[in-house]
Amino acid sequence: MNRDMKKYMTDSAESFEEFLIACDDLINSKYILAEGKISALLQKIAISKPTYALFETALKGFDFNYEFKQAKRRTANGGETVVMPLSARKTAALVFCLLLDFDTRRYPLRNFLHAFFYSDNPNWEYSAFVKDVLVPFREAVQAIYEGRADEDDEEDTQEAESDDADNDDIETLFTDLSMLSDKVLSAPIEGEDYDEAVFTLNGLSRALSSADREGIRIAYIAFRNTVSQIEELDFLADDIAAFSDKLVRLGAIPVA
Repeated sequence: MNRDMKKYMTDSAESFEEFLIACDDLINSKYILAEGKISALLQKIAISKPTYALFETALKGFDFNYEFKQAKRRTANGGETVVMPLSARKTAALVFCLLLDFDTRRYPLRNFLHAFFYSDNPNWEYSAFVKDVLVPFREAVQAIYEGRADEDDEEDTQEAESDDADNDDIETLFTDLSMLSDKVLSAPIEGEDYDEAVFTLNGLSRALSSADREGIRIAYIAFRNTVSQIEELDFLADDIAAFSDKLVRLGAIPVA
């Protein structure tokens, strides 16, 4: 660390709280304001000794290129999304590196959002980014700071091992979701209805990619409820019912 920089750092516990507040500010932001809030968040890390030390530890031995590659998942429409690591420490390190790249423009935020959370609406893209990246990041850093990370990481690893067989079954849902996606994209809808249908469809695809059962439940309900409100998509009722039955059989959603 630069010696001059140390003069401006603080040891106070409040400095970590200020980091969390900056996280919340970024999470609750709109896309157009996000880049400035990313800079503010990184500044909070730089001036807080406990927060800086936390990330310094998380980054030791961390291979960003490898972990970023591991975080990528395919989506039902043939694109890619990103899923945060099970490890809190890896999540903290991965997102920190991404935020730094966004701030320095080495990887512009807009390009990242288009690559992994694509929508015609930048605010929809940013909302998905918040849910899948920023919220897990905040939770991971807080868990590390409060000493819960090692225990959580061990539990996540055990859960991942027990779910390996189930993940293979969930993977088969991509064929069904891909067909649903094709039908939604070719339907005669536009404007806000189109944006909402595609957004919830992509959310369901990302949840399946991460094999996150709670996320699948929430994303499926959002997709089903959105489609039910759009008259032009009434023809999908049987397909969605069949998809729902398969999710129930695999235990991804509870029996209605």
